[in-house]
Amino acid sequence: MIQDINILYHGTGATFENPDLDNSREDVDFGVGFYTTQNKEMAKKWASSKRKSTINTYSFNRIGDLKIYTFKLDEEWLDFVTNNRLGIDSQKKYDKYDILIGPTAENKVFDTVNEYIKGTYTKKEAIQYINVAGFDQQIVFKTEKAIQSLKFIKRELLEPDEKAFIKLQVNKDRKSALDKLDCLKKRNSKKSYKNEGESK
Repeated sequence: MIQDINILYHGTGATFENPDLDNSREDVDFGVGFYTTQNKEMAKKWASSKRKSTINTYSFNRIGDLKIYTFKLDEEWLDFVTNNRLGIDSQKKYDKYDILIGPTAENKVFDTVNEYIKGTYTKKEAIQYINVAGFDQQIVFKTEKAIQSLKFIKRELLEPDEKAFIKLQVNKDRKSALDKLDCLKKRNSKKSYKNEGESK
């Protein structure tokens, strides 16, 4: 819940004492926005791919009447992320929100989303597979009004040793997620084969 949020992290390659929307891309999960998380380890993973890996820390003090929407891991979320990644501008109903909260389609689940986009998985399968892999939450500030609720506290740089360790952990997490996915696919395949056999 947004009222429980006090500290947020933004993992990137620079210091952002005054966050803005100017450096954001459109073809990411929730489109243009300032991406944060309550999970510092997640922010470190975001930053680890950057040359100057930086963790920016902010306090969140809700200002004014912010409109907030929270996604669940369901077909609505999958459609929204897919359309943003494909650059499909057909999601005006979300433009009225200042902050969007929901699962992040990063590392562990990125392949699953891509396979769904290619048509390899159905929506139901993609959501089931992402649930098995596990996911983190992101809190995305979509308007300047929302960004005014953030107050910069400090920045930290990842040391080379920690950065290398995090990269190894990201690869381990991804492999673990893919292994879980393979096991689930095999179980589903056996179940499907058994059901076909019983229906004959």
